[in-house]
Amino acid sequence: MTLYREWHDLLHYRDSEKITTEAQRLDISQAIRFETNSAREYLQYAEGEIEHRGVVVPETNFVASDDEFEAMEINAIGHVTIWTRDYVFGIIRDGNAERFRGFPRHPPGESSAT
Repeated sequence: MTLYREWHDLLHYRDSEKITTEAQRLDISQAIRFETNSAREYLQYAEGEIEHRGVVVPETNFVASDDEFEAMEINAIGHVTIWTRDYVFGIIRDGNAERFRGFPRHPPGESSAT
């Protein structure tokens, strides 16, 4: 398990069985990087290519412009937890799929600046 204080782009597959180590989660060398996340970008790839290569998950997928990245942890089997000032996120295995989940870090009405 490694705790990172700087952002590292991550590899994501829909199929949760494709990533089983921290090294696999961080290896984005063959992954597809979408610039705008638009349907047009998805359509330029052959059927199955996205599932085969995986996609890059950049910091902007988790950290809004008014939030701040704090840390990320990737454990030995590729599970990810991300902390921002306002949220805690995880890449969660749900059956045979990976899902992004986010939860507020503070109760409603409270801020981290108290």
